[in-house]
Amino acid sequence: MARYEALRPLMKLFYAYQLSKGSDVPRPRTPPSVAIGDESAARVLLVGNGPCHGWGVASHTLALAGGLAGELARRNSRGARVDYVGDEIMNIAAAVPWLGATDLSTYDSVAVVVGMNDAVRLTRLPRWERDLLALVEHLRSGTRPGVRIALAGIQPVRSVPAYDSPLGSIAETHARRLSGSARAIAERFDDVDFFELGAPVIDAARRYGSPLMYRRWAGSVIAALEGGPVSRVLEGDPEIDPALHSVAIDVDPNGWRGLLRAAELEEARRLTEIERITAEARERFGVRIASVSLADGDRIRYVGHGGREMPLTVPLELTHCATVIDASEPLVVPKTSRDDRFNANPLIDLTHMEFYAGIPLLSSSGETIGSFCLMHPLSKNPSATDVADLRSFAARAQAELQRLETEVGGSDDAAEDGSGSVPQRAAGH
Repeated sequence: MARYEALRPLMKLFYAYQLSKGSDVPRPRTPPSVAIGDESAARVLLVGNGPCHGWGVASHTLALAGGLAGELARRNSRGARVDYVGDEIMNIAAAVPWLGATDLSTYDSVAVVVGMNDAVRLTRLPRWERDLLALVEHLRSGTRPGVRIALAGIQPVRSVPAYDSPLGSIAETHARRLSGSARAIAERFDDVDFFELGAPVIDAARRYGSPLMYRRWAGSVIAALEGGPVSRVLEGDPEIDPALHSVAIDVDPNGWRGLLRAAELEEARRLTEIERITAEARERFGVRIASVSLADGDRIRYVGHGGREMPLTVPLELTHCATVIDASEPLVVPKTSRDDRFNANPLIDLTHMEFYAGIPLLSSSGETIGSFCLMHPLSKNPSATDVADLRSFAARAQAELQRLETEVGGSDDAAEDGSGSVPQRAAGH
C-alpha cells in the first residue's frame, strides 16, 4: 500500500465536502439519452461518472452524451443515439447495480468513463481492480459478439477546479495507478480497448464545463470506438448537422400510473406543492435532504427535493427506501455506518448520509409506491425525529401524488389549478 493511502479518511471527507459545495453548479436534469436520426442509427451506451456527468451544463444534449451523439451524426446520414447510465455519486463498486436491467444487447458500442471519485476517495487498488473487472465482464456478457468496449483512463484530477489543490495532487497520483490497472484489464480482452481521455479544454467563462469541452472529449471517445459495429455510422456525409434532442422520460410501464407525470413535472421544476412540503420538512427536522422517492422498476426516482444534490434516479437495491417499500413500514436509521443492513452499501458510503428516516407512500389503490424520506450527513438521535410529525408530512405528499394520478396525459385541470402542465410524451424506449 502506498504511504499516501493512510490519508483515505481525510480524502473521503474532502470528496464529500466538494460534492456538497458543488450543489449550485449547473448539471443536467433532463433524461440521460440523446438521439439523432431514425431507428437505424447506431446506439452507444455511455457508462460512468466524472466527465459523463455534465457539470456546468443543464442538459445532456450539451454534455458528453450530446457531444458524442452530435459528433457521430456529423459523420453519417443516419444519426446516433447515446444513452448515459451513471451519476456523479456512482463509484466503481456501484457500477454493475447502476446498470440494473439495462438491455445491453441493443448497443453497438459501449464507452466506460469512470473513476474520478474513486481516485479522490483513494479507493483501494485491489477493490478497484475487482470491481472494474466485474463491470467489464458484465458488459461483455450482455453485449452482442463483436461489440467493442472502450475503457477510459481518468482525466488529470487537478484539471477539475474543485480538486486543484495539494489534496488534488494526492488524488492525481492515485488516479494514475487506477488508470494503469484499467489499461492492464483492457489488455486481457480482444474486444476491450483502453484510451486516454485527457485533460478538458477549459472555457474560461464556464470553468466547470461547457458544450465545447464535451464535444472535444467526444472526439476521444469516438476514436476509441472505431473498429466495432459503431464504425458503420462513421461512413457518410460529414457535412450533416442534425438537431439534437433528448429522448423522452423512460419510466416503468408497469409501475404506478402517476409516475411519468411526476417525473415530467420534476424535470420542468413544476412539482411546486411537493417542493413546498419537502422544504418545510427540511426546516422542521433540520436535515440536508427531504425528498419523495418513487419506485420505478429496479430504480428509485427522486422528485420534489427542490435542489441539485439528489440524482434523478439510483438503483433501488442501493437505497434505504427499498426497505421502506418492501416492508411498507416506517424506517429510522440513526447512524447508517453502524447498521449492518446498510454499512457495506457503496452508494451510502459515497454520499455520507448517516441519518435516514422514511415513511411509505401509497397510491389511491393502496399500493406502496415510494417513501417520504429525510437524509442528513450527521447521525441523529431517534428521539429527535417525531415519527408522527413525519407521517403528517408524508400524508400531505401522498395526497398530492394521488392527485397526480388524475393528470395522466396532462389535463387542462392541472393548468387551471396552478400546478402547471407539461405536454405528455412517449415513455422512453
